[in-house]
Amino acid sequence: MQAVYDSEDTSADASAPSMTISDVVGTFQRGEKIVGGTTNAKGRILSVTSPLSYSLNGTFGVSDFGNLIQGREIMYTILQE
Repeated sequence: MQAVYDSEDTSADASAPSMTISDVVGTFQRGEKIVGGTTNAKGRILSVTSPLSYSLNGTFGVSDFGNLIQGREIMYTILQE
């Protein structure tokens, strides 16, 4: 299990955090580990199309990856979160 989300509203579905990305160099895989280039936030990719859904790992309270995220061998530029 990667994460559990709760909308805290019985009339709305819960959703994972997401970010819109651009300038992708290379390809990425679902489950790939990512690291924030400026914040060092760590997570895993849940969806491979923009907006990119992700879960945070081991950095509770950090929800901002900054302007750049680094995959295993791939870099992504974030437009907005």
